[in-house]
Amino acid sequence: MSIPDFVEAFGLAASTLTRQTSALLRNGLVERTLDPAGGVARKFRITEGGLRLLTEQREGIVTGLSTIVADWTPERLGRFIADLRQFNTDIERITGRPWPRKANDVDHTDPSAVRAATADHD
Repeated sequence: MSIPDFVEAFGLAASTLTRQTSALLRNGLVERTLDPAGGVARKFRITEGGLRLLTEQREGIVTGLSTIVADWTPERLGRFIADLRQFNTDIERITGRPWPRKANDVDHTDPSAVRAATADHD
């Protein structure tokens, strides 16, 4: 993504994103790359170190959340997931900034899929 891409996705000021990406660059978590589509703007791409740190942090969050919902019934977890998804979708609709979704994401409305996706973090 480029700075304008980040501005559009997050609704933050370009100056804020420039400071944040500068810190990520200094720490070796992202690198600048040419636009693969041939555009003029430079893009940011996560480095192996950045991906490793992101993965570690995500695993910690998933482990914590899995602990919290471990005793929930599938119905309760399903309701929570559906409500949280609706909450986020409504924010995206109201702000006019829907978050891009990947086709192969876990079906977060299916409690068994969520449990399966987080099972290796228990």
